[in-house]
Amino acid sequence: MNLPGPHLFSWSDFSDYLKIEVSCLDHKGNFQQTFVMNLDPDFFEPLDQKVDRVLALCDSLHEENLALRSRMAVLESEKQSLADKMDAARARLEVLRDKLPEA
Repeated sequence: MNLPGPHLFSWSDFSDYLKIEVSCLDHKGNFQQTFVMNLDPDFFEPLDQKVDRVLALCDSLHEENLALRSRMAVLESEKQSLADKMDAARARLEVLRDKLPEA
């Protein structure tokens, strides 16, 4: 949710719920609106687990990306080597073709 202007955040921890209050002020500091959410504290535990899974996935993807970049560099080097060998073979074939007698 996009809130206009500067925001004032406050929260209160009660035994049965968490209250989050966001107050929006305009550019002159005048109060405009307050949004209040009451959340069950258990709401954050699954969120914490999801964040941990996302971070683990990011680490895994980063490692995989590094491995793929390394493999790609090796394959590009092999590709260049094969292209050089094909050029050399083509040049040798052209020399042999030029040595063939005209029919």
